[in-house]
Parts: sequence; C-alpha cells; structure tokens
Amino acid sequence: MKKELIFIKGFAKGKNYHELMRAISLAEQKHRGQKRKGGEDYLTHPSRVTAFLISIGIDDEKTLCGAMLHDVPEDCGTKREEFLSYCISEETIEIIFLLDKTSLTESEYAARLIASNNVKAWLIKLADRFHNVSTMAKAFTKEKIIQYLEESREYVLPLYKLIANRFPEYSDQAYALKYFLEAFLDSIEVLNNKE
Repeated sequence: MKKELIFIKGFAKGKNYHELMRAISLAEQKHRGQKRKGGEDYLTHPSRVTAFLISIGIDDEKTLCGAMLHDVPEDCGTKREEFLSYCISEETIEIIFLLDKTSLTESEYAARLIASNNVKAWLIKLADRFHNVSTMAKAFTKEKIIQYLEESREYVLPLYKLIANRFPEYSDQAYALKYFLEAFLDSIEVLNNKE
C-alpha cells in the first residue's frame, strides 16, 4: 500500500492535482484502522484501484479522486457535506455516490450505474472489480466466489462495451480493464471446475 500511495502522491504533485491530494488525505483518515476481508489494511484497495487506473493511462483528476474515495460513503457512512468540507468537487461526489450500492441489489445497482452514462464511474467500477477479483481467494467462501464471478460477467463486464461505444476516447483503457478482469475470471473458473 505504501508504494501505491507514494506513486499516487507523486503523480498528483507532478500534475498539480490538489483535489487528488485532498482525496488521498480523506481516504487515509476514513479508512484508518479498517481491514479488508483477508486482513490487509483497507486503504490498500482504493490505492491499488487508483494506481491501476493511472498505470493504464487514466489521468483525469475527477476519476482518480473517485477511485480513491469510492468506498468511503458505503464503508464509512460519510455524507456529502463532509466531502464538501474537504473541498471535494461536486463532480467527484457524484461519481462516488454513483458507486455506493448501499440498500441496492446488484441488478438495481448495475441499472443505476448504466443509466448514469458516467464513464468515470464505469472505469472505476471495472478497476474496482478487477482488484476485488484478484484478492477474493483470501477472503471469500467458494460459494461467494462463484456468485461474484457470475455478477462480474453479468453486470460489470458489459460496461466495457458501453465505454467502447459511447466514449471511444477511453476504449483502450476499457479494453485493458476488460482483458485483465476476464483473464482473472477465466482462470478462477477453470480452477473452480477442477476441484
């Protein structure tokens, strides 16, 4: 996690992205002491999602802020007003609340996300799911893994086609996200079927 945070902070400073620096600070504060299923520090997750987006060429500040803060409403109970007090922009707040699935079924969540036509939220969701899939063996039961694979194929992977069709300027990044996610899903399914 420390390597990713150093990388992201260096990137933010180099780009003069002040909102991203504030987003990092807020994520560090809100996730302090939290652990992911499997035991690692929670901040590892948003840091890796954000660093992965940067590594595939996403340099839009609002997208990166959204990636850094995407779990704060759901996992920390943070309200819009608190984000505003940190000078987090309305656009970033909109992205992170689109990604909050509190009280929604997976299909309701996917429908809302698709209806938003928000490419920044879609890119974050693909990267978020990629990281979650890459770490789920440490944290999920076999039944939960199977459910997660099905949800990923049904609700998350279709975002790639939406991005490619509606936002062709992001098609290369969307393809990379789709490729990595599909590779993990295929590998896990093969391993699951061998048991």
